[in-house]
Amino acid sequence: MTNRRDLIDEALLRPGRLEVHMEIPIPNDTGRIEIFNIHTSKMRANDKLSEDVDIVEKAGGRGGDAGEEARFFRQALVWYQKAYDLRQDYYPGINLATLQFVLGKREEAKRVAEEVIECTKDVKDSLEISWVSATRAEANLLLGNCERAEQLYRQAADLLPQRDCLSMRRQAELIVHYAAEAVRAYWTPEKFDQVFGVFG
Repeated sequence: MTNRRDLIDEALLRPGRLEVHMEIPIPNDTGRIEIFNIHTSKMRANDKLSEDVDIVEKAGGRGGDAGEEARFFRQALVWYQKAYDLRQDYYPGINLATLQFVLGKREEAKRVAEEVIECTKDVKDSLEISWVSATRAEANLLLGNCERAEQLYRQAADLLPQRDCLSMRRQAELIVHYAAEAVRAYWTPEKFDQVFGVFG
């Protein structure tokens, strides 16, 4: 096995010699983050990984723009924190919680997600209820309440146009990507298709 196919003698590459030729490229940003998440999953499950460990930042160490992505997430986090501090509204709150979650600040994300659920309890505006359902779903997903999140996502998907369902799906996929193994096992690609629909 080698990652330098160009250094292998051509005689070995003739048909019948080495049956399988497979190129595995250097992982991109998402791949590096996934590798880090796989190798730190037991540490997270056993509370051996500190809350201040930034997986996105750590994964940015080799090429690509994961470091730039982490900087963007951190900058967005600062702005959503300011907006949430000023308004205590569910919109900046859920975005703040999601960014905290993606950046590995799990306990802070859970606290804000619970606050968001609480502040949406009194919303009765029928025009706003679809987004409130989506927000509650996202908050429940951040808290690891998969069945409740699914129920609320389905409710929101029934009320929202397709483009908004696609946006909601992308946000859920981002959260699931950084979530614990049990959440990732629940939210399979088939589950996403069932809840949000299939987009071509």
